[in-house]
Amino acid sequence: MTTAVPAYLPITEAPAAATNIWRIPLSDQVLVEKLLELDTGPIHIDYLCRDIPRTKGEVTEQYFARVHVEARKILRKKLELSANAIIRYEFLRVDSMFYFFFLSDKAPADSNLYGSLLAADVPSHRLVQALIGLHVKIGLLDQVAQEFEIDNVYYNAALYLGTDVYPRKKDGRVLIDTFEARFYYSTNNELVTTLHNQTFLATPASTLQAAVEETVMTIRTQENVYVASEKLDARQYGRKKFMRFQRGYRGCQNHAHTLVARCVTRLFDRIQVDAVRDSFQATAIWDEFVTAAANVSVSKTIIVDNYGPYPSDAARDSVHGQLRKALAPCEIVPATTLNSYDSLSDENCYVFINKSVGRNGSSIVDAITGKQFNTFWQAYGIHKQDKNCSFDLYTRMKIAHFTGTRNVVMQGIDLPEQLSAHDESPISSHVLLKVRKELWLKQSVLQRKAISGLSQMPTGSYRLVYVRKPENMFFASTLSCRFADGTLSLDDQLTFGSEDELLFAFPMLRPLEKLYDGSFYLYDCATRVLLTSYTSARVPQILGNVAFDNVKKFHEAGDTLRKLTAPQENPLPYYVTPRLREQYHHIFLQEKGPDLRYFVSPKGNPQSVFSAQCRTYNILTWDEYGSPVKQIEQPVTSMFLRSFTDDIVLNGQVSKSSLLVKAARLFLEN
Repeated sequence: MTTAVPAYLPITEAPAAATNIWRIPLSDQVLVEKLLELDTGPIHIDYLCRDIPRTKGEVTEQYFARVHVEARKILRKKLELSANAIIRYEFLRVDSMFYFFFLSDKAPADSNLYGSLLAADVPSHRLVQALIGLHVKIGLLDQVAQEFEIDNVYYNAALYLGTDVYPRKKDGRVLIDTFEARFYYSTNNELVTTLHNQTFLATPASTLQAAVEETVMTIRTQENVYVASEKLDARQYGRKKFMRFQRGYRGCQNHAHTLVARCVTRLFDRIQVDAVRDSFQATAIWDEFVTAAANVSVSKTIIVDNYGPYPSDAARDSVHGQLRKALAPCEIVPATTLNSYDSLSDENCYVFINKSVGRNGSSIVDAITGKQFNTFWQAYGIHKQDKNCSFDLYTRMKIAHFTGTRNVVMQGIDLPEQLSAHDESPISSHVLLKVRKELWLKQSVLQRKAISGLSQMPTGSYRLVYVRKPENMFFASTLSCRFADGTLSLDDQLTFGSEDELLFAFPMLRPLEKLYDGSFYLYDCATRVLLTSYTSARVPQILGNVAFDNVKKFHEAGDTLRKLTAPQENPLPYYVTPRLREQYHHIFLQEKGPDLRYFVSPKGNPQSVFSAQCRTYNILTWDEYGSPVKQIEQPVTSMFLRSFTDDIVLNGQVSKSSLLVKAARLFLEN
């Protein structure tokens, strides 16, 4: 039987954190009418629509570039503007029909915009989204220019703010690091604001021989005008941080988030809408994280050098020396010694050294055409169409592993294409330690079918389900697990290639409306309760404190933002926490309506810089009849929370996901 649910620890004086979601208590029609009633004098909102179908073979990027060129052309004609006049507009798309919304000094010919667009099958919530986007983006351009040294950019209906420019010595170009503001309005009357880090290479306009085309974004600084020439993967090349305290606050993502939120609030105040900004205020706290007695593989590791020519013998020796020391006992072999997946032994662990190349730093390459792919699933989709395609060695091995029946332990390390010839430690110690722990976890899950030496977890039997739906494909991994005497035993792993097959084998999933990509499900065999944990656009994300505006406090304190922990003074609640019960890391839980939200705080004394935003998640539970049941009362919930790990697969950190999720994922994403 499953053990009893342990008591959740109550929390007192919990700070109320402001989030990125507003709930609007109005129908779409009433909200649209208010958004159309501007109080800025003789200015009106109008729209034009055009059917712009995609031509055969036209790639997405080229298609939308053509759409925006046509949009500017027809809008300038409508507004009687010059050929190079700047146009600010918003759009929405329904199939190949595009609706462009803009400001005009003339009253629109259509006095019933809402009714006309509804009659044209435009979803009402999409119309609200477009109008809010137009208002807020233009408001941000007008209201926050003084916050940044570099002008905000409104290009192709997208707003970029908080831009930084970094010169590059080697080619005269600059790196542009910026945020794109996006807005989403749901059918449940919720407005969600998000910021997306975008990174470009740009060239000074003065160095270009030809005139700058309208299909290219320009960035203006006090010294120069730059033309974006190449988009990069912001995850690899971007330098933006989510939060910087003290004087570094200006320009971080939280700074931009706060400005967007301020503009949204002003809009709702101006049109007299009592929107309610959602908040996260913990009602309970969970402190128990699972640990492991040992988490380092004891098998011999074969290091396969698939990097290619090194810039120098010294660079090669530095890489090899680090790996020999970190992954002992090990042996380094050239990639040419492995002919196929069948040549790999189940007795060893394999680490592949790969070269990340191109603008997105991917190591997944078609060996014949040189075409790069961002994800394994893209490469696998090509493989399904053409079994004779030739990828790089590590991708071929991963495809063979995924399609076969053996569970060989493999791990990749991507090294940059521009490897320094003088760097004695080209691989960070964090990466090396993480690789060691990943090998241990993969060996435990895939080969031994057991993770031993774990701290106490609720005794019981469970079924794990993990779903992926990449590139119009469907895969699901399922397995049984049982915890007893410090060991999590795994058995009966199955992989399904269709949703129908999965639902037939696991009827407990049938009451769910939809199975989402990346979704995870935990089924308690004793209580017959199903749990899912997820994050999405509709799960509120923590941005600040409801008691004050971070940007205002930053300026009031002489352009500095202090890191404080008192509930009414904390600029970033739950990221920054006082030491409670001898630790900083906790799972903060908030029961709100039908949801049980949770946020995992970082381990250790909070730093002055948070590189990335930590996501808030939601838990839902159902009984065997598909009816929702109170999450916090279910034994399966305590099992799920207890499976969050302390320093098992991360270097000195708590994991933001469950050990059970990691185990289920490994059979699809090794």
